[in-house]
Amino acid sequence: MDGLRHRPARWPGRPHVPERSSVRRAYSRRVGHEEAKARYAELVATIHEAELRGAKMPYTSMNGNMYSYLGENGVGLRLPADVREEFLAKYRTTLYHTHGIVQKEYVTVPEDLLARTDELAMYFRVSFDYAKALKPKATKRASRP
Repeated sequence: MDGLRHRPARWPGRPHVPERSSVRRAYSRRVGHEEAKARYAELVATIHEAELRGAKMPYTSMNGNMYSYLGENGVGLRLPADVREEFLAKYRTTLYHTHGIVQKEYVTVPEDLLARTDELAMYFRVSFDYAKALKPKATKRASRP
């Protein structure tokens, strides 16, 4: 309680996370949700084995592990550490954040990059292969009566 209650707005070494509502407003002004959904669907179609799931929040997953999704702040892409660092530096973007939580394995795909499907497809393939290599999550079984 001593000091934990009054955290500084930005801790040293942690990425800055803007207010959720301001990010949502800024994103919706630039790219409409339907347009982003269509671009995301084009990206997913670049890999024949990838399947687009989710009605309200489109996402892709492999063996129970999500590796990309279209959320309120744009597209989040799950990448291995070395490629993640390269992506963050090359496109000057941040780790993906949602509901005030920074998702450490996901990068935020800049909206202009989402429009360049051919360029982004390489990173989507890396994300797909990374998800394949992850340990499968256990499936939930229906309880017996």
